[in-house]
Amino acid sequence: MGVQYSKLLLQLLLVAFFIAATKTEPPLSKPNCQQKCGNVIIPFPFGMTEACSLNTSFLITCHRNLSPPTPFLQNDYHQISVLDISLEYGQLSISLPVARNCLINNLTGESFIAMNLGPFHLSSNQNKLIVFGADAAGMVYNLENASGILYPTIACMSVYAPAASAPDKSCSGTLCCETPIQQRLSEFFYESSTNIFRRNNTKRLESYPCGYTFLVKDGAYKFHITDIFNLSTNNKFPVVADWAVGTHTCQDAMKNASSYLCKSNYSECRDAEVGPGYHCKCYSGYRGNPYVSNGCQDVDECNEKTHNCTEGSICSNSPGIYSCSCPKGYEGDGKNNGTGCRPKVSSSRIIIIALTVSVSILTLLGGTFYMYWTSKKRNLIRLREQYFQQNGGLLLQQQVVRYSGSTEMTKIFTVEELSQATNNFDESMVLGQGGQGTVYKGILSDNRIVAIKMSRIGNPNQVEHFINEMILLSQINHRNVVKLLGCCLETEVPLLVYEFVPNGTVYEHLHNQGQSLRLTWKTRLQIATETARALAYLHSATT
Repeated sequence: MGVQYSKLLLQLLLVAFFIAATKTEPPLSKPNCQQKCGNVIIPFPFGMTEACSLNTSFLITCHRNLSPPTPFLQNDYHQISVLDISLEYGQLSISLPVARNCLINNLTGESFIAMNLGPFHLSSNQNKLIVFGADAAGMVYNLENASGILYPTIACMSVYAPAASAPDKSCSGTLCCETPIQQRLSEFFYESSTNIFRRNNTKRLESYPCGYTFLVKDGAYKFHITDIFNLSTNNKFPVVADWAVGTHTCQDAMKNASSYLCKSNYSECRDAEVGPGYHCKCYSGYRGNPYVSNGCQDVDECNEKTHNCTEGSICSNSPGIYSCSCPKGYEGDGKNNGTGCRPKVSSSRIIIIALTVSVSILTLLGGTFYMYWTSKKRNLIRLREQYFQQNGGLLLQQQVVRYSGSTEMTKIFTVEELSQATNNFDESMVLGQGGQGTVYKGILSDNRIVAIKMSRIGNPNQVEHFINEMILLSQINHRNVVKLLGCCLETEVPLLVYEFVPNGTVYEHLHNQGQSLRLTWKTRLQIATETARALAYLHSATT
């Protein structure tokens, strides 16, 4: 039984290994065409035979006698080795030799090197010209459509300095200079030369016998002072060349399906940035060769671990895209640069937290309001006590106790009672205003109508006199004298409460203000008599 189980397990492992080993890779070349020369992949439209390439311009020669085998472009002047072919960017990485000019007979080398890249062009923003040596000059000549005398289109010159004082790793003009190549060059040559001054200077000639000129990809070379003595013509440096297919724009090329070169599904066409032709590119989420049928295939980011999902999240692959999700019990977008995955909070827990926070906030607000209200009330009580003492309230209390058994004494009202009686001292309740204060009409809680006067005490030293007069007036009982019912001393100015006389003042009657009938002489005389008797009563009472 154990043996059979082991055989079954082995068979399953072999099947899984076979499936993994036979997983199809996107085709990069045409069917039955070799895809690699040494370590370099040769994708269509390039090929190592005419049948495998788009045309002879894209024909690659693979020198298998070299170790490792090396691909070369066809060239009328020099063999140009290919380092890399980029389908995505439409670029070739190739290596070009060094031009060397030496003024000592036993040192040899080509002082100029010619190149013909055919339909390809040097990139106008990724390469530069480097020259080093003492009084050495390097020049690049464009041979396309050239006729007559040639003039350099790019040039650079390095000046002499003793090796001990020359800056190392700096190509700023002393023993080394560099300049960007900002032209699209296809057929050209570059040369290295020296000026006459160095030819006639034995010391400089012995120190720096050679001058060097070469083209290189930006960032691929850093100058060292020792290179002036160690560089040879066997050295080659990488440069970047642009390529494109066809001679039309995408819009024009798509009109002819048979010659349109973006053959794969899930591919798109993009016009070449510089020059004629176009490039084909796989859609985002696909990779391969858009120039061959079914060349663009889905990238399984989940299995290749090239996704952006967080650890512990679920990666799901779909054609052209992938998605991240969180496992059960977690929430979020599952992405590293997003919210990730966090434990999901249940709705009941959210409600509990919300209620707890709400109750806490309400309690805090309620406590704050209560403390504010209590403090405000305490301050108000303290202020009322201050006013009560300031307005002679203690003295009045003593006098009330002293005379409480003899006659009806004045009542001490609270400010709440009088505020309620006058509707919070509303302006509509004002009866009149004078030099001695403002008079309000009020209705007490027992429905008595009273007149409430806001008195003014000009001198605080007269408080005792004011209280004594108020005690005296509260004891007066005369039918022609308005009776003082009480007072309130809890406000900034004392409030005096009198009985209310509904028919207006004596002044209003004497001067016929608002009266339909004139007073007779007899009535006026009677008013004067009664007034005199009231004044006499007041004088007798005060004495």
